[in-house]
Amino acid sequence: MSAEHIGNLKQVAGLRQVIKSIKEHKIQSVVLALNADEHIQTQVKQICTQSEIPLSYTRSKEELGASLGLDVPCAVIGILK
Repeated sequence: MSAEHIGNLKQVAGLRQVIKSIKEHKIQSVVLALNADEHIQTQVKQICTQSEIPLSYTRSKEELGASLGLDVPCAVIGILK
Protein backbone atom coordinates (compact mmCIF):
# COMPACT_ATOMS: atom_id res chain seq x y z
CA MET A 1 0.00 0.00 0.00
CA SER A 2 1.47 3.32 -1.00
CA ALA A 3 1.77 6.13 1.49
CA GLU A 4 -0.30 8.43 -0.74
CA HIS A 5 -3.40 6.26 -0.31
CA ILE A 6 -3.17 5.89 3.46
CA GLY A 7 -4.51 9.34 4.27
CA ASN A 8 -7.83 8.49 2.59
CA LEU A 9 -8.49 5.49 4.85
CA LYS A 10 -9.74 5.25 8.42
CA GLN A 11 -6.82 4.30 10.62
CA VAL A 12 -5.28 4.28 14.06
CA ALA A 13 -1.70 5.41 14.61
CA GLY A 14 0.95 4.35 17.07
CA LEU A 15 2.01 1.04 18.53
CA ARG A 16 -0.38 0.96 21.51
CA GLN A 17 -3.43 1.90 19.47
CA VAL A 18 -2.60 -0.59 16.71
CA ILE A 19 -2.09 -3.47 19.17
CA LYS A 20 -5.27 -2.58 21.07
CA SER A 21 -7.30 -2.41 17.85
CA ILE A 22 -5.87 -5.73 16.61
CA LYS A 23 -6.91 -7.39 19.87
CA GLU A 24 -10.39 -5.91 19.41
CA HIS A 25 -10.53 -7.31 15.83
CA LYS A 26 -10.91 -3.83 14.31
CA ILE A 27 -7.88 -3.88 11.99
CA GLN A 28 -7.83 -5.17 8.41
CA SER A 29 -4.14 -4.43 7.69
CA VAL A 30 -1.07 -2.75 9.16
CA VAL A 31 1.55 -0.45 7.64
CA LEU A 32 4.98 -0.35 9.29
CA ALA A 33 7.81 2.09 8.59
CA LEU A 34 11.06 0.36 7.65
CA ASN A 35 13.04 2.71 9.90
CA ALA A 36 10.87 2.06 12.97
CA ASP A 37 12.71 1.02 16.13
CA GLU A 38 13.57 -2.68 16.24
CA HIS A 39 11.34 -3.41 19.25
CA ILE A 40 8.36 -1.87 17.42
CA GLN A 41 9.07 -3.89 14.28
CA THR A 42 9.35 -7.09 16.32
CA GLN A 43 6.08 -6.52 18.21
CA VAL A 44 4.13 -5.54 15.10
CA LYS A 45 5.40 -8.47 13.02
CA GLN A 46 4.62 -10.91 15.83
CA ILE A 47 1.05 -9.76 16.48
CA CYS A 48 0.27 -9.50 12.75
CA THR A 49 1.50 -13.06 12.21
CA GLN A 50 -0.47 -14.38 15.19
CA SER A 51 -3.63 -12.53 14.15
CA GLU A 52 -3.18 -13.26 10.42
CA ILE A 53 -3.29 -9.56 9.54
CA PRO A 54 -1.58 -8.41 6.33
CA LEU A 55 1.50 -6.28 6.94
CA SER A 56 2.92 -3.84 4.42
CA TYR A 57 5.79 -1.40 4.63
CA THR A 58 6.59 2.20 3.85
CA ARG A 59 10.07 3.67 3.58
CA SER A 60 10.13 5.86 6.66
CA LYS A 61 8.34 7.11 9.75
CA GLU A 62 8.47 10.60 8.28
CA GLU A 63 6.75 9.46 5.08
CA LEU A 64 4.07 7.59 7.04
CA GLY A 65 3.41 10.58 9.31
CA ALA A 66 3.20 12.95 6.35
CA SER A 67 0.71 10.65 4.58
CA LEU A 68 -1.57 11.10 7.60
CA GLY A 69 -1.17 14.87 7.52
CA LEU A 70 0.94 14.83 10.69
CA ASP A 71 3.94 17.05 11.40
CA VAL A 72 5.57 14.21 13.34
CA PRO A 73 6.92 10.80 12.29
CA CYS A 74 4.72 7.73 12.73
CA ALA A 75 6.18 4.21 12.99
CA VAL A 76 3.02 2.12 12.53
CA ILE A 77 -0.63 2.49 11.60
CA GLY A 78 -3.54 0.10 11.45
CA ILE A 79 -6.14 0.35 8.71
CA LEU A 80 -9.60 -0.08 10.22
CA LYS A 81 -12.18 -2.50 8.83
